[in-house]
Amino acid sequence: MKHFITLITIIVCLSTNVIAQQLRNNPGSVYYEIFVRSFSDSNGDGIGDIPGIIAKLDYLKNLGIKGIWLTPVHPSPTYHKYDVKDYRSIDPEYGTIEDMRTLVKEAHVRDISVIMDYVVNHTSTQHLWFSTAKMNPAAESRDYYLWANESETHRWQAQPYNQGLPWQWHKVDSNDASKGRYYGFFWREMPDLNFDNPFVRKTMIDHATFWLTEVGIDGFRLDAAQHVYELNEHHKSIAWWEEFRKGVESVKKDVYLVGEIVNADSIVTGYFAGLKANFHFDLGKQILAMLKDEKDPGGFVDRLAASIRAHKAKRPDCIDAIFLTNHDQNRIMSELNGNMSKGMLAASILLTLPGQPYLYYGEEIGMLGKKPDEAIREPILWTNHGKDPHTTKWEQMRFNIDPTHSVESQQQALNSILGHYKQLIAVRHAFSDLSNGNIASYPSREGLLAYTRGDSLLILHNLTSKEQFFTLQKEFQFFMHFPSYIRLPEEGRIAPYSTMIFKRKGS
Repeated sequence: MKHFITLITIIVCLSTNVIAQQLRNNPGSVYYEIFVRSFSDSNGDGIGDIPGIIAKLDYLKNLGIKGIWLTPVHPSPTYHKYDVKDYRSIDPEYGTIEDMRTLVKEAHVRDISVIMDYVVNHTSTQHLWFSTAKMNPAAESRDYYLWANESETHRWQAQPYNQGLPWQWHKVDSNDASKGRYYGFFWREMPDLNFDNPFVRKTMIDHATFWLTEVGIDGFRLDAAQHVYELNEHHKSIAWWEEFRKGVESVKKDVYLVGEIVNADSIVTGYFAGLKANFHFDLGKQILAMLKDEKDPGGFVDRLAASIRAHKAKRPDCIDAIFLTNHDQNRIMSELNGNMSKGMLAASILLTLPGQPYLYYGEEIGMLGKKPDEAIREPILWTNHGKDPHTTKWEQMRFNIDPTHSVESQQQALNSILGHYKQLIAVRHAFSDLSNGNIASYPSREGLLAYTRGDSLLILHNLTSKEQFFTLQKEFQFFMHFPSYIRLPEEGRIAPYSTMIFKRKGS
């Protein structure tokens, strides 16, 4: 055990040197999603804000994070701000544009990239375009949205290919059907934009270039990327993203764009024609299923490898953005019924797979949360006494009331999940075969998940609650073990819910 702790120390030190030399947009580096309202409060109003994030950059750097994704920061009538009123401003609750410039500058000093959520698919009903168009059907902005007369029943009544149409077309005036309807896929307060209108297309590119050139951000997470056009019109949405990419690359060649496409992997593959990175929703679901069932249903690694090959055939430099859960899903620890051993194993699997891992804020300290949405976006506890001014208070805690789930407690604990994440991230960033190497399946018995990474590493996970036997080819030798505090079993055995990494001899 002493030898292993020494090895981890060496790896962490090595990682620090390597990270200092690598680009922060390395496609295998670890990113971190921040739900801004819940993360860190700088002024005592109970609401997370941009200066609060600046105050926690050293925490993120110490964790090993190389990029942060901020949920929407634009003016909006809702707490989540996914319905934008003004794309060129910061909501006063969160700060100012100057605060954003400072955040970008301070993040870059720490070798951390900054990407912003960009809600292109729809605006708020309070956006000037929509409010004008609603009041005046002859207004120029009327064509910036999608409208239907009440008589056009084929547009808003349920169809065999889309039974959801009635709730996607909203009455302009619930008391006067003659005023027609407008299209809003997600909610009546989120009217969809009309991307057949050239001015809309140009303006949404111009808004994006503003943040790249005037504020200096590194890129965007593109919300609802598959819904720019109506369902089953993916080819039109993909063409738009190709146009958008060319537009933003004209002002920032290395701009980072990652799309949210919640769909089958075969559909996601097509979007790599326009976007370099896309989130891999299927992967998180598969990892969760393995952890719940305590076995690989078969073919997990082969399916992932095939997915990556398909993506690279579409775009050789593609980035598979992988994650466990995000701000729209129940938190991984709640899905695992608070089982910390399984939570650590989830981290071990995610951070040893190819792609660009994204952590959802608080995942690294074992935060809990189940829908409704507010309860999966609870404030992160910074201290174990509840008096830290940075802990936000906008939402009453339902799940994360245990002080041992605070950052302070996790930092003080010897065997914490925070320490586990930090070690894994350091190891990932230290070895190119972990961050950028390919993946191939490796034969193993039921209850184990095994795969090689690159030319040098073999990863073995025990998905079960019992110690398991395994056999290896003689070319591999033991390298390290996670969680690091677990007693190493006899040779040829692996502890419950643990991970072993082996290195090819001579590599």
